[in-house]
Amino acid sequence: MTLAPPTSIEDTAQWNVDWGQRIADEAYGSGVRFAVLSPGSRNTPLSLAFHLHPGIHTRVVLDERTAAFLALGFARASDTTAALVCTSGSALAHYFPALLEAKHTHVSLMVLSADRPIELQERGAPQTMNQRHFFGDFTVGFEHFPAPDPRQDMAPGFGRLTEIMDRARMVPRGPVHLNFAFREPLWHREVKCRATRREARPMRGVETHEQGPAITVLRRLIQTHERGVFICGPQAFRRATTAVQLFELAEQIGWPVLAEAASGARFATESPALVTTYDAIFRSQTGSQVEAQCVVRFGQSSTSKPLSKWISGNTEAEFVVINEEATRYDPERTCDKVLRGRADRVISALNPEQLPSRKDRPWAKTWRRWEADLRQVFRAQGDVGFWEGGIARTLLTAMPANSAVHVANSMSIRDVDAFCPASNGALTVYVNRGLNGIDGTIATTAGESLVHEGNAVALLIGDLAFLHDAASLQVFGANPVTIVVLDNGGGQIFRFLPISAHQSAFETLFVTPQKASPEQVCMGFGIRHFVVDSMPRLAERLDEEIPRAGLSVIIAKIDAETNHARHEALWKLCVDRLDATP
Repeated sequence: MTLAPPTSIEDTAQWNVDWGQRIADEAYGSGVRFAVLSPGSRNTPLSLAFHLHPGIHTRVVLDERTAAFLALGFARASDTTAALVCTSGSALAHYFPALLEAKHTHVSLMVLSADRPIELQERGAPQTMNQRHFFGDFTVGFEHFPAPDPRQDMAPGFGRLTEIMDRARMVPRGPVHLNFAFREPLWHREVKCRATRREARPMRGVETHEQGPAITVLRRLIQTHERGVFICGPQAFRRATTAVQLFELAEQIGWPVLAEAASGARFATESPALVTTYDAIFRSQTGSQVEAQCVVRFGQSSTSKPLSKWISGNTEAEFVVINEEATRYDPERTCDKVLRGRADRVISALNPEQLPSRKDRPWAKTWRRWEADLRQVFRAQGDVGFWEGGIARTLLTAMPANSAVHVANSMSIRDVDAFCPASNGALTVYVNRGLNGIDGTIATTAGESLVHEGNAVALLIGDLAFLHDAASLQVFGANPVTIVVLDNGGGQIFRFLPISAHQSAFETLFVTPQKASPEQVCMGFGIRHFVVDSMPRLAERLDEEIPRAGLSVIIAKIDAETNHARHEALWKLCVDRLDATP
């Protein structure tokens, strides 16, 4: 595209429109197929260009904070780059929480912010602030582009535009920020928008990375160590189907696979190598004292504190972390090596004929027995009473094949990890475990539901996280989405911590019960909602609502004291069961 120097108001507007079209076209070439636009004036050239682009689907979301988490959910679930478009000024600041999460979970986001031209900077102009490098180290790329000017050649900037956009999906992936200044008039009725007549450019390739060292090291570890353990943290596998090879390998070499719910491996297959009860195992004296020779972690850091404590205690074990970005997921500070590689590709590169067969060795048998014993405890006692662990099990068991569940942070993800069994349903579980915050949970789920269109989606969330992101309830469409709210009167996760003994501060500073209720919020937004207070009633309502089109909210009323006691009682049953076993 050749841009002619503007000589009039109409030419300036045409220049803005053409430049916006060039930006949208380059974004498409960098893999963007979905963009979230937030209303504003200064971003008019960008919004028009993305809206008119034939290959990019757009959504308009009023609140930039909701918009950013919506894009985050879409980008993670689709494994693509999602774009965000906003006006100048404080609008940009509302993207920050979602960008922090994207940076720490290596999700590809592209922020395109509009800005005032140089002559309006630092002069008190409305909606004008310093937007350069606004997100600091929390992006993987930034570039500022000045307003189109007849005295400047724009061509050199085109290469930089492409370079920064492509950076979002290069390893290590993450968010990029491109800041575009525009002069008024931002649009004129005489301008010609040529976007609908342009052929979309094909997607460009991206940088690849070497994972040979990870393959070599993993092969050596398997050949050398009999008592090895695979740990699959959040985002270890992009899809459940890609984790099947790990279980085939684990069964052959006799290593257990300790798979978190959001790892992509927990619900891939009911393999005899899969261990889902590790949180309870490591609470026992028997489990906590077991010594491994080798630990291999795929994905992010573990959610379970007993698991992390066990890793820290295995000081003699060789500990290797393998992930695509070569990020040091090692809060236990025991890791020997961090290697770059996608788990599924590293495993598929191993030749099974070169690896030992240890299917019936004592190490493998011990883990299988522990898993079988504790699953029996959960089956017998998990549905006794109306408590959060039982609700989590009931929800995930009710989800059909190829569905998805987003699990909020705090107790929700811990209950799913600790108490939910495996399945063959290829269930996808998402969670924002980059910074483990509760903000943006509803909006993130909405973005994920766009990718799972036609399949059921659910969200398991506490009452505080629900109220924190209530404004995002407006962005759901016709896809069947069921939200289960664990309404226990506030932040009850703190009841499991020492601060719960602080009589004067615990309720006010930590539990923080709110005046508004989930029911009132649903009524205000006109959302279909139900209140349940028993497991049979919950199961009945889930059967009705999960396949139903549109958004529905099920509010589970839980007694906090009973819930806490039920957790403690079930853990004690598990500990007693293992410690009584030779």
